[in-house]
Amino acid sequence: MKRMIIAVAATLSIVGGMFHNASAVEKDVKEVEMKRVVYVSPEVTSKVEELKEDMKRQSKVVKTFREKKRDVASEIKLQKSQKDANVQNQLMEERKSPFVDNLQDGLWETQDFAYREIDTNAVKKILKEKKISERIKTLEAEKKKLSQNVDMEKQVLSQMKIDLRELNSLDGVVFNPNDVTELSNISVKQMRQILQDTDLQEFAPVYVKIERELHINAIAICALSALESGWGTSKRAKEDHNYTGFGVYSDEAEGINAASGEENLLMTAKHIRSEYLTKGARYDNGPSLVGINTMYCVGDTWAYKIADIGYRLMKKLQEDNASVQ
Repeated sequence: MKRMIIAVAATLSIVGGMFHNASAVEKDVKEVEMKRVVYVSPEVTSKVEELKEDMKRQSKVVKTFREKKRDVASEIKLQKSQKDANVQNQLMEERKSPFVDNLQDGLWETQDFAYREIDTNAVKKILKEKKISERIKTLEAEKKKLSQNVDMEKQVLSQMKIDLRELNSLDGVVFNPNDVTELSNISVKQMRQILQDTDLQEFAPVYVKIERELHINAIAICALSALESGWGTSKRAKEDHNYTGFGVYSDEAEGINAASGEENLLMTAKHIRSEYLTKGARYDNGPSLVGINTMYCVGDTWAYKIADIGYRLMKKLQEDNASVQ
């Protein structure tokens, strides 16, 4: 790691900055677009699309029940207004006969009323009121059932939304050069997969461990070590277990080495977390690779080179999974 020298050589010992030599890295890739990328497995993508279609259909079901409920409520209102109008006129203008009184009481015996005058208009109004009342009762029961249906179907839709959120989080591997504290969610198996045939594959569990314990994106820290060690093939990596250029401020610098590659990776990650990614820390310039690059490495292409490697790792993850479909 090569921190930008602001004043004189004495600066090297003052801040304990981890300078390194990036001269052995690849071509300038500053034209690389710094953007967040996400990989989701084809299986999950398929399930997500299926669930989205199911949600559309379910939404239509809920809408249909709501419309039916609204229609029934409107009819109930209409029936009640008709009943009120009928009651207003019922028997108020007509002579109330014993036969009519008994109709209201539900008694249909005619033995005492056979010879009495029957007000047919009053009878019709009573019968109409009974019919309206029965209709309202039926509609109220239908409305209650529709309300239950709406609630039930809404619960189904809500569960679908929860399932969709869970599916969107499954197997979603993230690489964001603009925020290396955003976790990748990559598994050790996936990390081994994308590092296959490289000298860094053995460190797959270490990258994932760094992410879980220090909250630094595993793809980002892996890309950093790939850049600094030539994918684990450099002399410093092989002889000094220095896969990150830790403490290497020039080609001649001894570097701050470790007893193992794992120790070196953890040591580097802890330094980045405490000195660069902690709010208010000595070299805090935001969580982006470009922000870290400002004080971490001489030159302004280092961040883009790491991003480029990160994108290639993500692409390999996608291609490898596509090949087994």
